Amino acid sequence: MNTREENGSFSAKASRFLKTPSETIACVRKSLKKLSLNKNTTKVDSPGDFFGKLAEATPVHSKPRSLNAFKSALKELHSPIAYGRQDYIPETPMNVRRFTMGRESLCLMSARKTDAFIKRITRNFSSSDFSVLVSCIGDDPHKALFKLANQSKFYSFTKYFTEKSKDVKKLGEGSFAEVFLCPHRVGHSTAVKLMPIEGEVTFNDSKQKKINEIFPELLIAQSISSLQPFCSVFSVLDSVRLIRGAFTSKLIKCWEDYDACNNSENDHPVRFPKHQLWIACESAFAGYPLEDACPPCPLARLAIWKQVAAGLAVAEDQLSFEHRDLHWGNILVLDSLRETSSPSCAYCLESNRFENFKLGGHDINIESHGVKPIIIDFTLSRITYKGEYPIFLDLGKDPELFECEGDYQFDIYRLMRRYTKYF
Repeated sequence: MNTREENGSFSAKASRFLKTPSETIACVRKSLKKLSLNKNTTKVDSPGDFFGKLAEATPVHSKPRSLNAFKSALKELHSPIAYGRQDYIPETPMNVRRFTMGRESLCLMSARKTDAFIKRITRNFSSSDFSVLVSCIGDDPHKALFKLANQSKFYSFTKYFTEKSKDVKKLGEGSFAEVFLCPHRVGHSTAVKLMPIEGEVTFNDSKQKKINEIFPELLIAQSISSLQPFCSVFSVLDSVRLIRGAFTSKLIKCWEDYDACNNSENDHPVRFPKHQLWIACESAFAGYPLEDACPPCPLARLAIWKQVAAGLAVAEDQLSFEHRDLHWGNILVLDSLRETSSPSCAYCLESNRFENFKLGGHDINIESHGVKPIIIDFTLSRITYKGEYPIFLDLGKDPELFECEGDYQFDIYRLMRRYTKYF
């Protein structure tokens, strides 16, 4: 029996199995065995070929949840695509990133998954030296966190979302967080990033972050926020709040509504206990990732590049700042176009609008062309805190970060190492 016939007969049987995670894993494991994916037997021409055969066993359109079950099964089996490795598909080219399941395209090496892989690596080493953090925040991280949040006790979710729960909705998600949008709060829409901390329950197959792990990012975000008088291309941390408790029924409904439309990759929040601790980071809603919202106008794209470059120069001058993870998923873009009836390009008509940057005692004005970029995510960033304390993740301590393949982003890490290495 050839591979196609084997796959077809297996698909017919597998369609009855996809009901529980364990059965799904068994189903995929059996498929791998049937296809005999190793160097000595069946050749797989591409990731599309490999995953296409497995995907046939997963009725995505009739059972929407089965897509998540399918992805979870691949993760459980240490999928080479999900983890940026190719050990188990020796003849598959790594530069092919997507495979199609009917009308759905599943990207297992998306920016979010790439970030998840990298951030799990960084958990293997600490921020520079914890003694530096002790110099910054003292020897009691819990006390320092309450001071940063300007709190004396934990909020409950009910109290925290009292004023904004009516219109709140889930905006997005990250490897270690959920993001909710609270429209029109205090004059603008607010994005709230919720991160579980210090708990025993795993989140997306990872241990929850400890306070000493999250504090460097908060200090960096706080310092970056102070650059507003000099430039406005960085996300501003409006406030930090500490919450204890489980999601309210309203938040769970928001999460499930998002999941129904977007097939969430995060664990369902019902898994967290009533005593779970959370950090809520508030910032103004700043648009959508550049990778999803790149403007069609060349002048607008150039304006984004100029503003980002100028902002980085200001941050480097003021804080010795290095972002170290500035892919286009970490640049948000918000249009500020004015209404016009002109048939001409709306971005080109915005040539008389400027963004101001203050660098080295000079004012620099850059045409915005109706687009406002905002730089986010300072997990891997480096600054000199208060002009004295360097805060950074020593990426050189984990060589695995520089050995990954399959995404242009990984090539950039190697280039960064090459051009910043001193001999």
